[in-house]
Amino acid sequence: MKHKATHGHIMKPILISLLILIVPGFFGGSYILDKLQFLTITVASLEKTAIADKAKNKRKISALKNKHKKELAKIESSYEDKEKKLKKSHKKEMTNLEKSQLEKEKALKEGHENKEIKLKRSHKNDMAKLKTRERAKAKIQRAISAVPILGMAAFTIFESQEFNSWKAEHPDGTLEEYSKEIGEAVNQLLREEYSEYHEEYMRFLEIWESEQ
Repeated sequence: MKHKATHGHIMKPILISLLILIVPGFFGGSYILDKLQFLTITVASLEKTAIADKAKNKRKISALKNKHKKELAKIESSYEDKEKKLKKSHKKEMTNLEKSQLEKEKALKEGHENKEIKLKRSHKNDMAKLKTRERAKAKIQRAISAVPILGMAAFTIFESQEFNSWKAEHPDGTLEEYSKEIGEAVNQLLREEYSEYHEEYMRFLEIWESEQ
């Protein structure tokens, strides 16, 4: 715009000079003055329009810059909001993942502990059954072999010793519970391993119980 204004200022006097030199030969002086005045007004109007256009363009450019600045600020704000939401979402997902992992580890640990407890309990029960079976075997063997030689009193002593041993392992147990446990094991052994002594043992047991 500055280049055009400078060119206009240069051309203006040149045109006027040319008109002064050329036109007088064809027209009268009054006509020339009118034309020069018209040209001067026209040039001034054009310059005024150019200045107005320049100011208008400047305002448009300023408005566009402000609009662009606002759009950039809006985009940046939107991006920051999205970034914050993503970070928050990621943090929440990580927290949930860690929580889920801890819960899984806890569940696995509890499951392992429960299995270990069950195994120990099962082992303890198996050992208790084994001991009961051994006591029942000893009772049958004493009744069949030792009692006829040592007598009923010896069997009673053996029974008392066995009960005391069982009681040490079962502090809250009673004589009735002991008799039931050993009796079931004895009956099972008499059916499986000592079937040939079943009748003999049952006769002995009747005699022993009648003497108590």
